[in-house]
Amino acid sequence: MKHTFHLHTLVCALLASLLFANCKEEKIDPYIELKSVSAKGMPSQGGDIDIQFFSAKEWTATADQSWVTITPSTGKGGTIDLKVNVHENTTPGQRLVKITLSSETVQQFVSITQKQMDSLSVSTADVSAGANDTRFTIDIDTNVESISTTSSAPWVKYLYKGAQSRAMKGYTLTFSMEKNNSFEARQALVTITGSDIRHEVKVVQEGRVDSTFVYIHHTNPVFTIPRISGDRVVGFVNWGDGLPQEEYQTDLAHTYSTGQQEHRVTLKVWGAEEIELPTIQGVTEVDLSEF
Repeated sequence: MKHTFHLHTLVCALLASLLFANCKEEKIDPYIELKSVSAKGMPSQGGDIDIQFFSAKEWTATADQSWVTITPSTGKGGTIDLKVNVHENTTPGQRLVKITLSSETVQQFVSITQKQMDSLSVSTADVSAGANDTRFTIDIDTNVESISTTSSAPWVKYLYKGAQSRAMKGYTLTFSMEKNNSFEARQALVTITGSDIRHEVKVVQEGRVDSTFVYIHHTNPVFTIPRISGDRVVGFVNWGDGLPQEEYQTDLAHTYSTGQQEHRVTLKVWGAEEIELPTIQGVTEVDLSEF
């Protein structure tokens, strides 16, 4: 049998093969390469983070938290510049968001942490103390790690703090305080600082109120006051002859210009526990009803 090939048929077959090859799309695999992230940590105030990446094909960007905004969030392949806006953190805890860059089955992740809003609250603005008190405490709640205290007066000193473990840590700050030997109240200002937050607490300590009286009638031309012992004894002596009173001292004596006339000596003292008369000669009456 004789086979005959026509030139026209051959040419058509070749053209059809070339056309099919040109129409066939080149296969591109999904691919994402993370190029740069401007920051992976943000302050509590928030702000923008720039992310640059390359995607071989169409892509999407999503966040697992609602407090970030991504622009743009989807697009075609190429080198992409993303803007991630992190909203202000008004909570007392640090938080984390995960950004996912996806192209078909390929993913890249970027994690961003944001600092908590610093908080420091103080239980009181005023502390009242008695003249003999030696300690006081102030309770605070804070998420700030470093706390400092200062006092405007040397008679108040910071001792230590105790803490509880939780997001907002509850501390009890303990301060020492000297006893007040004065008859006047006094005050100090305690400043508690954490991060950029300051609180001032006014400490008021009462003057001494543990006063007692002793009345002695005598006819001596020279009189030596009784010896008084106790806790930080202070006081005043009125000699009963119209002259100014004197500050109490052990074995303090006074000479009268009027001779052996009867006088009434008044002692007002603080901190007295025991009294001892050096002599009873010339003493006509001792009144201890207010001692």
